[in-house]
Amino acid sequence: MIVCDLHNWNLEKYAFHSAIQIGMEYIINTDIGSLSPGKYEIQGKEIFAQIQEVNTKSIVDTQPESHARYIDIHYLFNGSEEIIGVSKVNQKSIVSTNNFETKDIAFYDSVEDESFILLKPDMFAIFFPTDIHRPCCHVGKSESIKKVVIKIDSLLLSDQRFVQPSKMYVRM
Repeated sequence: MIVCDLHNWNLEKYAFHSAIQIGMEYIINTDIGSLSPGKYEIQGKEIFAQIQEVNTKSIVDTQPESHARYIDIHYLFNGSEEIIGVSKVNQKSIVSTNNFETKDIAFYDSVEDESFILLKPDMFAIFFPTDIHRPCCHVGKSESIKKVVIKIDSLLLSDQRFVQPSKMYVRM
């Protein structure tokens, strides 16, 4: 998991794989405010954007999730803040719903050592297949947010360092 800010993107972008740079360039060069919620192709099924308009929920009303194939970039476009829980896939991660094969997502009943990050507008977080994340949370009260989730096929990363969670510690 990586947390960054668009204000520093030009200084930090060279540290990222070109596939992540493509996703971020989409965010930077697209009029997100004019887009309706939905899926938008960037590079076929390898890189695409999901525009979401949602109300944040309390942490206890959300479920942690992970993906076996795709890397996520979560970018908060509008709203005052979003809390996202994050932990690593491990032997104590208890899967409640495994849809890796059909939808590239699993939901968890229980995760260990969850930390929380605070996204403000123009901030983004990158989650890899070994990261469990709990998006769209609030601490105080629910609010409407607009965000972009860029999905990047992890196979685009040439060194294949990311082990598929479905081959790791996923239990049901």
